[in-house]
Amino acid sequence: MTVAILTQELIDSMGVHSAHEIGIIWDENTPSFGVRVSRSGKASYIARCTSLAGRQMVTLGSVESISLIEARQRAIKLRRIGSDVVETPRSAVRDTRNRPIQTGVRPATEIAEALASSISDGIVYALSPLRDSLENALRTTPSIAPVLKQSYNESTVRDLVDAYIERHALKRLKTGEHIARYLTTNLRPLFTRRLSSFTVEDAERLHRDIGKRAPIMANRVIQYMKSAWNKGVKWGLCAGPNTFSDVTFFSETIRNRALSVEETKRLLAVLDRYASRNVRDFVRLALFTGVRKARILSMRWDDVDLQGQIWNVPPIKGEEPQMVLLGDEELQILKSRKRSSVWVFSAKSNSGHLTCPDDSWKKIVERAGLKGVRIHDLRRSLASAMAESNVNVAIIQSALNHKTMQTTLKVYARASKRAELEARKLVQRQWLNK
Repeated sequence: MTVAILTQELIDSMGVHSAHEIGIIWDENTPSFGVRVSRSGKASYIARCTSLAGRQMVTLGSVESISLIEARQRAIKLRRIGSDVVETPRSAVRDTRNRPIQTGVRPATEIAEALASSISDGIVYALSPLRDSLENALRTTPSIAPVLKQSYNESTVRDLVDAYIERHALKRLKTGEHIARYLTTNLRPLFTRRLSSFTVEDAERLHRDIGKRAPIMANRVIQYMKSAWNKGVKWGLCAGPNTFSDVTFFSETIRNRALSVEETKRLLAVLDRYASRNVRDFVRLALFTGVRKARILSMRWDDVDLQGQIWNVPPIKGEEPQMVLLGDEELQILKSRKRSSVWVFSAKSNSGHLTCPDDSWKKIVERAGLKGVRIHDLRRSLASAMAESNVNVAIIQSALNHKTMQTTLKVYARASKRAELEARKLVQRQWLNK
């Protein structure tokens, strides 16, 4: 069974990789929702649900006819409807009006309205008992339709998160997949909450609960949800004021870890002996070029000109196109690799290329005796080393493809502290006649 975070980019790429040509890919974040690709190459959204007729696989529509957001919302609704109908006897759905059937089960009128809503949204499937129950309930109590339909169709936290990810994060931001992972992981317990009932106290409680284990992550989640709520107001999913605006963030320490020359030599010595060729070459390229790890992991042979010694890095969301001149070390790494795929770092994964090797990185830094070093720190290490060698700040900005000079100046300022120390020592030696 193939499971992945379904994004529009993944849907569009189906058919490119052999793993996607035939079969089903289930969504990691939405239970019982996925995409099925037939032998003819046609892709359709599907959902599994349980109803009066038993467990069924339902086709929601082709990927050309409906959007990913709409298909996911239909799957979620279908799941809710199915569980309600299964919990309710058929006779009760047909005959009972506004009275609870039994403890813990919703009134039959609410169930009927949920089914009415599903018909209007085009997701009712071929279950004759379901249609019969709906028609009978609406015939006996027609007044329930408009009132309960409005309540049932009200947007939830899940609707807002899905819309923000698909319509904004993945389209405009270079960290879109990272944002999607943060929000779906931390907000999953709240997905069924109606946005109209989500209060400032709920936002503060969410921030506090996440902060007990990861304060910085808690800040980012609130930051993203604040942006999502503003977008949701424009899209008609929720109303102002923004529920997340008044949450006070935890204090953060700016990260400035960079490898010293001695630490870099220890790291390279460990890499020389590391077993995985993919990981070894990836880390070396990350250190030598300063290019962001996501771009190196998704590096394509078509973008590399070994003869011209150039790597044309395709622009990612929010970035400018980048041209990287390849030196002797980088060329040696690339020329020694086999072209077994369109990817330089091909691997057996949903994307077809190597994913972030966090476990391998932990082993490498442990063997090198490095503390508090992340993969992204390799990029900062190159910038710091260049700054300490008195390289012009504009050249460093270009090498790291920084959008603004301000970001580069932070690295440059940290590196200048070493020169500041040496200057102080020189004066002290003069004063003390040493």
